Amino acid sequence: MVVASEAHMKRKGTRRKRLHLFFCCSAFLIFLHKTPTCAFGRPKQELASEFRERTGHSSRRKVKDVLGNAFSLSREEKQLLTQISIASDRRSWQDVQSRFVTYSGKAPQIYNAAMNAALRCLRYDEGASIYQKCRETCERFEEATFTSALRIFAKLGKPEKVREIWDEAQKECTLTHMLVASRIHAAAVEGNVETAASMLDLLNTNKLEINEIVLTSAIKSCWGWGTNQHRAAKYFWNLFAKFNAKPDVAAFAALMGAYKTAPLKDILSAKAEMEELGIKPVFASHIKHRCIIAC
Repeated sequence: MVVASEAHMKRKGTRRKRLHLFFCCSAFLIFLHKTPTCAFGRPKQELASEFRERTGHSSRRKVKDVLGNAFSLSREEKQLLTQISIASDRRSWQDVQSRFVTYSGKAPQIYNAAMNAALRCLRYDEGASIYQKCRETCERFEEATFTSALRIFAKLGKPEKVREIWDEAQKECTLTHMLVASRIHAAAVEGNVETAASMLDLLNTNKLEINEIVLTSAIKSCWGWGTNQHRAAKYFWNLFAKFNAKPDVAAFAALMGAYKTAPLKDILSAKAEMEELGIKPVFASHIKHRCIIAC
């Protein structure tokens, strides 16, 4: 009986360790955040996804991930979906709007495409209106509906709406990497480090991929967090090696944004790591000035 009990406790301990791998991360962040401050403010810079796309390092999502299942559409709806998608790729909001404005159907894929276009064209208010119309018109909602909505309302600075959408998404959809990644993206916009950490925990406990995209967003959530922002960002940075994720130019840019409060040795270490990976250093002006003085 003693042996059996010991074996049971060992299995229980292993399971608990696996399910709560990031508990220490959350505790660490809460400890750092005892006296929050916005003294440094949040830099008005583009997010990692935008940075990657602008610099040619974006990882394109599959059409089904953005638009949903298109097989149930009518011939006319499929044609409209294609037209909106092409206009979205061209960043032509005028074309998107002219094609979508007359649509009165109930296919969520059409609304998903229009919301995705609003994101790409930086038309967040219009994207929010499309989401509301989808809520009023569509009989069902897809993962792509929620992923776009999370990003749109984050951009509009409406964290309560983001939380409302996230709660519903968890009820309506199977948890996926894309859905959680969008929630981390929203946390990065808000500057919500605790939520970013809890979402990484959620990915890990559900055995979903933790890659450079979600880790970069987590680092971005540290911006403007105060005197401890570099410590929190460094903690997230160390997870790249833990999960065999390779940092890219957007990841380094995010790290440098959080290193405003970092010791010079940490900045120089990041610079050396960039050079080792063959990535051209990306520094904000305050970081560059400190590096010049040091060198």
